[in-house]
Amino acid sequence: MTLPLLTPTSARVAKLVSVGVDPRFLNAVAEETPLGKLQYLIRSSDAAYDYLPSILDDYSFLAGYEVTPLCNGAGDDELYVLLSNPRERRFVRFELEADVIYNDFGADFQRVLAYILLDYVGFDEQMTLADHIALAQSVGLHHAAAVYHAYQALPADADIAAWQQHQLPQLLEQADA
Repeated sequence: MTLPLLTPTSARVAKLVSVGVDPRFLNAVAEETPLGKLQYLIRSSDAAYDYLPSILDDYSFLAGYEVTPLCNGAGDDELYVLLSNPRERRFVRFELEADVIYNDFGADFQRVLAYILLDYVGFDEQMTLADHIALAQSVGLHHAAAVYHAYQALPADADIAAWQQHQLPQLLEQADA
């Protein structure tokens, strides 16, 4: 078993941009100012670099990967990272408290970005649909209007997690076709 490696902070941005992460997202997370209240749900990756070195070898799902922090979630214990090796790459969300991946977004940054942004809907009651779409576009979500309109059209009893897992990737792929 190959031990996991942590991408050095000096190489983080270049690594993420090389796999399709929009620099506008990385700039927004680093600066926090253009995010408004979204900054309470995603934060810079500073905490990831504080905590990951001490636990890197303890998490079985990290074995064999280079771990590149994308951003922290709502708390310092929730991390969004890129896991990569010569055979694969995938974005995942996990918490430091558990040796389990909560969300596996695959190789497409747009999926993780859509997940983060849709999680924000309803958090800031002052934002209109147009405000959400504008924010999404400003941090690099392709086809933001189509994503938000499809999300808004879901019935009240819809299984959001299942929609995000199955229909959202298809929506993002169709919009890119």
